[in-house]
Amino acid sequence: MINNSWRVQADSLANEVALTMKKISALNELKNDVEVSKKIFNNLESGFDREKQSLLERRRFFK
Repeated sequence: MINNSWRVQADSLANEVALTMKKISALNELKNDVEVSKKIFNNLESGFDREKQSLLERRRFFK
């Protein structure tokens, strides 16, 4: 009976560890997605800033 209780506890702990590992993996994937999104945003923002500067220069040229 005692051995069986230890097995149940060990199985429960193993299941919790497996679930925690899956959660960590999912969080790491989300972190990677956020990093990629930041890079995309920064590239878009940088392109926007260059375009804005170009438009301002053209505006000054035509005044």
